[in-house]
Amino acid sequence: MFRALPRRDVKPLAKTLLAKFGSFAEVIAAPEARLAEVKGLGGAGITELKVVQAAASRLLRGAIKKRPVLTLVERARLLPHCARLLRSRAVSSVVVP
Repeated sequence: MFRALPRRDVKPLAKTLLAKFGSFAEVIAAPEARLAEVKGLGGAGITELKVVQAAASRLLRGAIKKRPVLTLVERARLLPHCARLLRSRAVSSVVVP
């Protein structure tokens, strides 16, 4: 916020945003129209929040891509469980999310 609002104490504005939206995650994920309702937050401040949201989103996507869906240990535990479930059914079925 301090980059968008130079030479100004942004702590009261940050506290107002947290009180209105509940958490930092909710603040950066809030629609621009809702952010514009907050007194003291202009277009530059909203843009800064949306830049932070975009950066956080890209960071998370990168971290998720590097992690396997199932670890080898999880896979070793899951496959026998699935096989037992399928053997116990009169008609085999697989549910794909």
